[in-house]
Amino acid sequence: MLKILTLLKDSPLSGAEISKKMERTGRTGSLRKLIYKLLELGYIELTNPEKPKSKNQKYRITEKGITII
Repeated sequence: MLKILTLLKDSPLSGAEISKKMERTGRTGSLRKLIYKLLELGYIELTNPEKPKSKNQKYRITEKGITII
């Protein structure tokens, strides 16, 4: 969790970008679940909440997420 939050500290990233920076071959189910958990807890948010399944969707850290790291 902390690694994802740290990655998002500098700029918003897509799921694929997070996966690449974490040196994974693709968006695995476990990574997807972790991202959804961070969203649910309010540590990250969608850059385009009106279209959650948009191909241009990215995630950014929230103030609550910043306090964790």
